[in-house]
Amino acid sequence: MNDLPLAPSEAPTVVIVGGGAAGLMTAHALLGRRRLVVLEASERLGGGFDARTTQGRGVDLGVRFFARKTHPTFHALVERLGVRVLPISVDVTLHDAERGDSVVLPPSTPSHVAAIARRPRRAKQLLRFRRLIDEAMPVVRDEDWSLSVAACRRRFGWSDGFHDKLFAPWAGASVGAHNAELDDLAAYPILRHFVDQQPEGTTRPTWGQLEGGLGTFADVLRGRLEGRADVELHTGAPVSAIERAGERWRVRHGAGDALGEGVVFAVPAEVARPLVVVEVDHVGGE
Repeated sequence: MNDLPLAPSEAPTVVIVGGGAAGLMTAHALLGRRRLVVLEASERLGGGFDARTTQGRGVDLGVRFFARKTHPTFHALVERLGVRVLPISVDVTLHDAERGDSVVLPPSTPSHVAAIARRPRRAKQLLRFRRLIDEAMPVVRDEDWSLSVAACRRRFGWSDGFHDKLFAPWAGASVGAHNAELDDLAAYPILRHFVDQQPEGTTRPTWGQLEGGLGTFADVLRGRLEGRADVELHTGAPVSAIERAGERWRVRHGAGDALGEGVVFAVPAEVARPLVVVEVDHVGGE
């Protein structure tokens, strides 16, 4: 149950496009201050936070782990909601499909060390990665979002082999991006992930899991929103257009129209951009 007061009837309405984790967290932050309409194109809320129960255990189908260092706001919200965080030690397994062998980082057993020792080229790549962490420190310290991964490759001068065999697979898995998409992404959040989560010696970094899986986080947020007179939740409601309607915005979606004084896009930019219909006043002349 949510003990927050309802937003006043005269409070502005905010339409939130996207009912994934970002949309649900935005709605929760605005509870009691705005009247809310949450629109989700799929048949369920939560987006990448999805879990199923199998043989009495929760199994995550999307996001699985998070860390306090890299996700401090999320961690604070989880604690505020009273969801239990379970610490879990993590490592990284780099599998070479061509050779059919794997390297585990950090190497915490003799077999892990031996696997690296048998592969001089892999050991050289790992040493280059260690140097990259030191090179990335100024970028992370200055929170420099202007540097793309492609620009980072040129600045730090790493080889295509290092990028294709080590950096891209590791970075892509960490941020949820295809290797081919990495060059155009900002380097800062990727490098910050590596800097903040670098292991100390053979000690594995400690991340967090939610009891029952991260899908329970979406369940808790949905429970806070459902049944409130100042919140409308719509699933199966893909948005087709957003346009001006006097002083308000009209959001056309699969379940009808929603009017609001404000619109929040909790979807990727490439999804949001084609939805906005902009009326342009034409001025005389050619």
